[in-house]
Amino acid sequence: MKKTDEYMLNRIMWKADKHEICTMLDDHTSFFNDLSEPIKLYLKSNLIAGLSGIPVLFFTKSSNQWTLLCTKQVIGCSGENIFRINFQNIAKIEAFQTNRNMK
Repeated sequence: MKKTDEYMLNRIMWKADKHEICTMLDDHTSFFNDLSEPIKLYLKSNLIAGLSGIPVLFFTKSSNQWTLLCTKQVIGCSGENIFRINFQNIAKIEAFQTNRNMK
């Protein structure tokens, strides 16, 4: 089965909704389509056509650090440098809980 951008988009959005990602993490996480147009334009300027895929989820911190989850790549900014990771190069993903979620 070939996983198209649309398939990955729907899968990521389904998982995010299922786990309430955008409500659980306050105002630091949102779906890309819910962002303001200036922020979308800025983030799109960091995409590589054909390689990044469709932008889906945006995570940010107040210190100019952000991560954009797309359908083919994870793109992030450390505050100074932009980095990109292709999904095909990710060998393992581990989940963790933040302190406020731990009891």
